Amino acid sequence: MSMQKRDVVTVDQEALAQAFMQDDGSVDQETLSRVADVMTAAAKAVLAAQGIDLRVARGRKAQVRMKSPRSKRGSDEAGAVTLAGQGLSAIISSKDGIALLRERAAKLPLEAWAGEVMGPSKAAEALGVRRSTLDNWRTKGEIIAIPKGKAAHVIPMAQFVEGRPITGIGRVLDIAHGSASLAWSWLTTPHLDFNAEPPIAALSKGEETAVFAAAERSIG
Repeated sequence: MSMQKRDVVTVDQEALAQAFMQDDGSVDQETLSRVADVMTAAAKAVLAAQGIDLRVARGRKAQVRMKSPRSKRGSDEAGAVTLAGQGLSAIISSKDGIALLRERAAKLPLEAWAGEVMGPSKAAEALGVRRSTLDNWRTKGEIIAIPKGKAAHVIPMAQFVEGRPITGIGRVLDIAHGSASLAWSWLTTPHLDFNAEPPIAALSKGEETAVFAAAERSIG
């Protein structure tokens, strides 16, 4: 049985750092090399999820070569692209950076990232349970309740299957140090450990050990 060939991307890591230095020689080589390391690691994870292998070269030419074993001519080289950096902007303090992020951050409605949410009474009715039961789950930390306003909270409905909380929700909440927003955002964001599926999907399939391990690395 023949194995399916995978696309391969080769990145010259040293050239990537050199490209960053073209317009700004004030940044030292070691710092830019670390930046290149981080970018290469991120690219490797993203490409792996798409079935593409990343190979890291240490050459001197600022090139990224795309290789495809499935080329019609049988050649594994599909061309080269020259990278040219634009330099780095001035360094600012952490305080100024946070202030800048807050200015530029878009305020999204809670439902835009949390999915379907309901107030406690409506959630209990939709689940077919008593309000006291829902409150008990929340008090014990078995479900996620996202704060809304100064005192109110809403219940994300995707954490229930057949009217019951998915097992393990509370553990993820613990790992997130009790932050309901952080725990729910992580649970519903596609994750490479689960083939780009959100961790909550894996949790609903009983993959608790894998989900907890991934949560410890990501938000623990």
